[in-house]
Amino acid sequence: MATLDVLTFAEAQAALGGQATATPQLLESHVTAVSRRLDYEYGPIVTRTITDEAHHGGGWIIQLDNPPVSVVTTVTEYASTTAYSLTTESNTEKTTTQFAADLSNGILRRRSSNCDARWATGRKNIVVTYSAGRYASTSAVVEDFKRGAAIILRHLYTTDHGSGGELFGGEGFPAGFAIPNRAFEVIGFPRRRKLPLVG
Repeated sequence: MATLDVLTFAEAQAALGGQATATPQLLESHVTAVSRRLDYEYGPIVTRTITDEAHHGGGWIIQLDNPPVSVVTTVTEYASTTAYSLTTESNTEKTTTQFAADLSNGILRRRSSNCDARWATGRKNIVVTYSAGRYASTSAVVEDFKRGAAIILRHLYTTDHGSGGELFGGEGFPAGFAIPNRAFEVIGFPRRRKLPLVG
């Protein structure tokens, strides 16, 4: 299974109630597709590194593309051709080359001598590397997301591989949305609709 998947192979098999006849590769591809969709809806589920994400400067804040953020590793600000490595502001250190991060929302504020400041003006001149995601690994993902992923996997697999019935979860042939709303209700976390994820 891919390291960013929400379900393990055993969990995927259990979600299908032992009725799956697909090859392991096909089942894995289904799980990865479901996991990427959940990433799109909720932000990264399993932590991954986003490297050298570039943003335009000139404003007061930068909105990173893939919140929630677990840690910001590097922030480089280019003022014309001069690069400045920024550090995280703290209560004990206030310099002219710092930033403050709202990790859950993925917002970075430029900070200078204990005050908000504008990012240096430019196009794609603020370059950020960070870790994004809610959980450190597939095994650490909470049951809410795993249960929602299982519902979506079973629904999509049944759609692709037969009409189902009493022996296949007792749900009959799935109809309506490709992703059942009950999966989102089980997960319960607020959804977001943003830019595509970078893996």
